[in-house]
Amino acid sequence: MELAKTLIKRKYEVVIIEADKDKAEMLANKLDCLVINADASDPDAYRELNVKETDIFIALTNDDRVNIVAALTAKSMGIQKIIVRIENPEYNDILLNNGIRDVFNPNTLIINHIMSILEERQTGLEYIPQSTIRLQIYYIPERLAGLKIKDLDIDSDKARIVAVYRGEDAFIPDDDTVLEPGDHVLVVYRVDYQSRLEKVFQGG
Repeated sequence: MELAKTLIKRKYEVVIIEADKDKAEMLANKLDCLVINADASDPDAYRELNVKETDIFIALTNDDRVNIVAALTAKSMGIQKIIVRIENPEYNDILLNNGIRDVFNPNTLIINHIMSILEERQTGLEYIPQSTIRLQIYYIPERLAGLKIKDLDIDSDKARIVAVYRGEDAFIPDDDTVLEPGDHVLVVYRVDYQSRLEKVFQGG
C-alpha cells in the first residue's frame, strides 16, 4: 500500500489487482485509484485495464509462484516493463528466460543496506540524517519475545518494522510475525518518535 500511495502522490495512474475481497475493499476505501478484486494470474483480471496504455506492471505478493505467473501473464498481454519480487533466487531464471529482467529479492536488498550501515559505507541514502525519517536496528529483549508485531505499543503511522534479522536469516515481516528472543528488527520511524521507540525496545 505504501508503494501505491507514493506512486499516486507522484501523479501516476495506479491500478491494483487484489485477490482478497476484504483487502481489496480496504484498499479501495483508502487509496485514490482503481482496485480490481481478481487473481492477477488470471487473464480475465486485465479486461478492466487498457493494456496498451499500461507502462509498468509490478508483482509484489508474498508468494513467488503467484508473482511469476502474474508477471508471465502480464508479459503475454503485451506489457513491456515488468518488476517482480522473488524470495527464492532459484526462480530467477524462469523470468529471465522469458525476457523479464527487473527481478528483486527484498531480503538481499535489506541485508546489503544494513551491511552498508554497519560498515559505514556510502549507501546512496546520505540525505536520511537530515530528513524527518530515520532507520534504526533494535534488539528484541525477552520481555517482548512471543509478541506479534501488531501487539507492540507502536504507532504504525510513526514507526514500522520493515525487516527482522533472526540468526543468519533476514525477512520482511507482516503484522502477525511473532518476535523471538535475540531477534533484531530494522525500524523506519519519524525522528520525533525516537524517544517512544527507546522506551518500547529498551525499557527506558
